[in-house]
Amino acid sequence: MSNAPIAMLLCSLDAHHPALDWFPEPAVDTRHFLAVMAKTWVPKGIQVFNLAANYPRELARIESLAAITEARKLARPQLWDSLQLFGLRQLLTLERDVMQVALLRGPMIADPASLRRAFDSQSQPFASLADDPALLLFDRSKVGAELTLSLALDMALSGAIYGLGAYRLESLLDQVQQVVAGSQLDDLIELQAETAPGADAAERASEDS
Repeated sequence: MSNAPIAMLLCSLDAHHPALDWFPEPAVDTRHFLAVMAKTWVPKGIQVFNLAANYPRELARIESLAAITEARKLARPQLWDSLQLFGLRQLLTLERDVMQVALLRGPMIADPASLRRAFDSQSQPFASLADDPALLLFDRSKVGAELTLSLALDMALSGAIYGLGAYRLESLLDQVQQVVAGSQLDDLIELQAETAPGADAAERASEDS
């Protein structure tokens, strides 16, 4: 059982109107973080970090894939989910003491006091909160956590995330966790190759040659 504060992370696509009301009331055992891509004002008690700082290649890749797939125009959830995975990775890099993160994917309706119990009963790095579908929990202390996050982010950066049918982030994370737990990395590599943009064209070109 961890006594470290739980990090509440909100990744905002809208720099001018981040959904600050999604955060619960501040508490002693939580820390509030907002990931943005442009300068924005926030009230006291919320720590801000800029995903666009130092022009990271990963963010440029996420935005390029969003443009190619018209993710903004078509309101495809993969864009925001890719940003959230990248934001989570950046938070863990900046705040090495953070072990447990609750990703806010909507207004929080669960009792913040229930988070500690949820993390304590969690068996895998990622888990959904049954009482609040707007929350996605990540526990860095679980076996395979860093690899799970890395592989999930790779799916976003490779574009494979846009090729998955009936897409849901929770389903993608479950698949990655099963792969990591079973050490079946070849299966994930094959999945990436099959679903990456241009994979079909590359296969046809290979056959033609």
